[in-house]
Amino acid sequence: EGAEMFARKLGVERCLLVQPSGNRGWKEGMTNDGNVKPPPPKDANEALLQGWNIHELLEESSELPHERILRFSDLRDQVIHEIVNPEKYRGAGITSLPGFTSLIKGFRRGEM
Repeated sequence: EGAEMFARKLGVERCLLVQPSGNRGWKEGMTNDGNVKPPPPKDANEALLQGWNIHELLEESSELPHERILRFSDLRDQVIHEIVNPEKYRGAGITSLPGFTSLIKGFRRGEM
């Protein structure tokens, strides 16, 4: 959340979100005390001091997600729940249009 706020101040189009994962970006042979890799760096200066490969970290980076655009992975659980439990998402039936009601399962809240 802090990185997103800072990026909005600088301009989201100019920023990338770097979240080191695993050993990518870590130079082999560069270890801290006792051959233990240090925790992920908080900024580029700390990454350089700890021996991380900045180019690999930037290759692994991503753009900040737009706050109003969703990906399927954001909705996956909800979609699966609707498919598995269709009776919970059944709307109010229309008595005058039984064929239409059987097709769309009624009007759900917020559809009209």
